Amino acid sequence: MLAKFDKDQYQVLLRQLDSLKQTPSVMEYHAEFEKLAHGVLLYNPVIDDTFFVTRFINGLHDDIRSPILLHRPR
Repeated sequence: MLAKFDKDQYQVLLRQLDSLKQTPSVMEYHAEFEKLAHGVLLYNPVIDDTFFVTRFINGLHDDIRSPILLHRPR
């Protein structure tokens, strides 16, 4: 039963991370993103930084995302 719960929790965290969008401020968005990213890494420690950088940038407001993409973050 615990293995099933863990598997479900991992999927929940991935969905939350994937759907997370910046609403109030970048600082609040960053804090929530970090919390979810750490949870995902507990279940899958081999996910690379590119995955997280891409997800983080995708969740930013358009007016912030565009200038950041010009700098090609790693």
